[in-house]
Amino acid sequence: MPAKSNPRDWDRYFRPGAPRRGGPLRVLSNLLILMLVLILLSVGAFFTLQYGIEQRQLAISLASTTNAITAATRTAVAQSTAAAVVNTTVPAPTAAAGVLGTAQITAVGNLRNQPLIADDSVLGLLCPGDQVALLEERTVENARWFRIRVSSVGESCSPQRAGSGMEGWANELILNRSNP
Repeated sequence: MPAKSNPRDWDRYFRPGAPRRGGPLRVLSNLLILMLVLILLSVGAFFTLQYGIEQRQLAISLASTTNAITAATRTAVAQSTAAAVVNTTVPAPTAAAGVLGTAQITAVGNLRNQPLIADDSVLGLLCPGDQVALLEERTVENARWFRIRVSSVGESCSPQRAGSGMEGWANELILNRSNP
């Protein structure tokens, strides 16, 4: 049986300050707002994760590209300096070929592909404590240079350091000869 309507219901429910009742439309609107907020949070989290993955992939590709460019640059520099060495006249050796003795590196210096100071001639860095074998001696522009082979490496001073077995030229100022 239907409820009886009371004429005072209008005043009781719709007067100023009357308690508000929810009803099915309010429940539906609250659910829609909650779903919208959850969807926005999910989409935001998805795009944030995708952005992080893309940034990692970009960093990896940049690192591999940088390594490839560095290797290609070193190869090109080595080839161009080899061509420059062939095209330039370097004074003849002042000592016979073979091992002239051993030495220890006393200061940080460059291992070079020719006995000249030039930016494109650097092969690596020599660190204090490195042991080297002296292979050849030359005097170029009033400076003594030794062609050396790194026999053992000391304490690391730089990531660009010359490794064991590398050969190149070093100025006498960074060498302490043990067998003159």
